[in-house]
Amino acid sequence: MKKILPLAIGISILLTGCNSTPNYRKVSESEITNHQSQITDFQAGNYYPQWIQPSNKSEKCEMLMEGYTEQPHQGTVEWDGKCKDGKAEGLGKINVTNGSVRGFEITYHNKGITDQLYYLWVEGTNNVEFGTYIRENDKMTKKLQNHASLKPNGDIDFIYSQGEQSLTTGIFTGVARKNYADGFAKLSGQFGNLRFFGARESFDKSNQPTYTIWGFYDMNADKPDKYIVVKNKHGVFHQKWQFGTQKENVTLPESYTDETLKVSIQASTLANRANSSGKLALAMKQRYDSQNINSSPVTTKPENKKPESSKGISTGTGFFISNDGFVLTNSHVIEGSTSISIILNGKSVSATLVDHDPSNESLC
Repeated sequence: MKKILPLAIGISILLTGCNSTPNYRKVSESEITNHQSQITDFQAGNYYPQWIQPSNKSEKCEMLMEGYTEQPHQGTVEWDGKCKDGKAEGLGKINVTNGSVRGFEITYHNKGITDQLYYLWVEGTNNVEFGTYIRENDKMTKKLQNHASLKPNGDIDFIYSQGEQSLTTGIFTGVARKNYADGFAKLSGQFGNLRFFGARESFDKSNQPTYTIWGFYDMNADKPDKYIVVKNKHGVFHQKWQFGTQKENVTLPESYTDETLKVSIQASTLANRANSSGKLALAMKQRYDSQNINSSPVTTKPENKKPESSKGISTGTGFFISNDGFVLTNSHVIEGSTSISIILNGKSVSATLVDHDPSNESLC
């Protein structure tokens, strides 16, 4: 707080814009609608838990599917992890097929219940979601989530949003980035119903700030909406927008500008938490991939060598290079051999490998 508070106070004074908007209409607090009512039309249902038996398990291995809809889970669920006492247990992957939609989720299970970390992907998309589930009073209520695009090899390419989503209201509070041809925008605040409330900072291609908007933003039209504060090279201005068009310059109450600061600071805090949980989730996936590779047969492309089974006996020519019985031959002659013998005067004599230099194709 010692670091954030002075900064917040300084920005709050700046956003009042007293010198920039002295003669404009003053907006009363009663004219401004609560921002949360504007950014969500999500109607949360009752919490609905459902135990599912994976279709690929012959033994009882139930896992909990939970959410805020009373519609039963549709589609096929498979689990490649372990089972304990009739419940899914430990690290594994959930494969889900629902009609033409398929995807997977890598996660830990504890007595059939998802245990915090997750990594989620839907087939046909170039994006993934990963982070931590948050349970409160034995219910899943929130997610610390990261959204990222993928490289062709499946590695993370670019993380474009981080924050916390409420599963009961649908509101996402965090930081997101949107790229444009001439730069990008960083949005720190709350998202929902295709609207945003908070701080939207614009930057050019050189990462230099160009202007900032505090307040409402229509994500669908990609333009300001309702009451906003604009800061650019010309100064600070309070404005009212409607349907993507500026309607008038106004003077906004300090309580409104304070609320935008409060929300944007909270969003940055939750984005940092999501970033930390995301690193753990990626480490979990890496562990799963490692275990999956180690437990599965590895197929490699043949290197034009004969199979080991056809290499029962290998023969080659060697030369005595000393009176002590040292023989020099090519390295490939004894490659993979468990025993070595020399045919001398029609008789087989056992030999011992003394030195081996594959790079020079020779041995002694």
